Amino acid sequence: MIDYKAIADADPGGDLQVAFDAMTAETVDVLRDVEYRMISARTVYGLIGDVSGKAAMDAIKTSVTDSDVKSWFSPDQGGVDSFLVGPTFDGLAAGGVITQAEADLVKSYAYTKTPKYPSLRMGHLQDARRKRAAGEI
Repeated sequence: MIDYKAIADADPGGDLQVAFDAMTAETVDVLRDVEYRMISARTVYGLIGDVSGKAAMDAIKTSVTDSDVKSWFSPDQGGVDSFLVGPTFDGLAAGGVITQAEADLVKSYAYTKTPKYPSLRMGHLQDARRKRAAGEI
């Protein structure tokens, strides 16, 4: 079922083609399945480099109390859920230990981008506009 009200509410207005292109270009972050979210300290070094990686790991070792993140440093732990380390890396970026771009790279393991309106068609937008103008929605 097509939710014309939601389409009309999200419609930026203006030229139909321009509005359609804008809406189909929008994406949202969707949490990946856990097996795809696992990230190791070695991967962090690979993503953000040795200098930033060492700074991040040193900061985590000394300041993070979250046991899930701390377990990253245990010899038998191959990785940790990148969803769990996301807020930690945002904090490191806010504190100037790493850049926000570096934090975003690490967090990208937790999420994948997906179209916000995956099944939107030009006709749906056109019908939503017509229904809104007619007061049907």
